[in-house]
Amino acid sequence: MFSAIMTDPFLVSCATCIQAAAQALSIVMLNCWPRITQTSHLGAVLRTISICWLNVQDENIRTPGNAANEKALADVAKLAPILSAILAAANIVPHEYYSQLLAVEPRLAGLLGDIRIATGAEGEEHKTCHLSRLAAA
Repeated sequence: MFSAIMTDPFLVSCATCIQAAAQALSIVMLNCWPRITQTSHLGAVLRTISICWLNVQDENIRTPGNAANEKALADVAKLAPILSAILAAANIVPHEYYSQLLAVEPRLAGLLGDIRIATGAEGEEHKTCHLSRLAAA
């Protein structure tokens, strides 16, 4: 249901719909996080977030300075750290998935490029995301 709303290139002109769908998806992700780590669900969520981000970015180029679009973009951007925390909680390295997407679509760097999750590897910069903190955001 969220995918249909968030990936529709024409619905992006209704920023409030994107905002509501992004907020609802974040609630589902936080409450159903063990299922999100299953390959089929993970792919669907990552696809939805990525396509929505690109569509809202394109809309911002067409209508610069639109506060509703900026809010929609911010709401979609909040989903990436939530997904990263879910993956990290399941001992899945988010960077493995994100690097593949970034290689194909470099414009996703604004969404996925700065996310770092503690993996225990030495010498890496770490930023730990906790699901409880993300729920409060």
